[in-house]
Amino acid sequence: MKPQVITTILLLTLTSLLLFCLTYYEKIKCTAIYWLIPIWMLLLIILFRIWELNKGKVLLIIHILVLLSGVFSFLSYQLFKKLSDVTPLSSSNFTSVSNLMFNSENALYLMIYGGFILLVFDTFYYSKYLKI
Repeated sequence: MKPQVITTILLLTLTSLLLFCLTYYEKIKCTAIYWLIPIWMLLLIILFRIWELNKGKVLLIIHILVLLSGVFSFLSYQLFKKLSDVTPLSSSNFTSVSNLMFNSENALYLMIYGGFILLVFDTFYYSKYLKI
């Protein structure tokens, strides 16, 4: 594996864990979880040098985005489960907490539909590439 890929995996994991833990233990507001998406995009752009596009990078980035949709869905749902128990209906933070469930569901649908579309695309691409 290239050092670039290992570095990307480590940075994505560390930023995700850091932001999730800070939010989970209520050190920062629950809406801070939405900063994961721009942080991930910035890391992917810099570490994969997106400005030098080729077909392999495009395929890799699309697959990574589907995977990150699933990660975001999981993290936001875990936050929702924890914070929904400790946030009363009268709290001003209740709307932000309930939005976590909605966004978790949307990210899950993106992952499922994106994964299915990628599976179909990959089937055609690799069958053409392997000349099956």
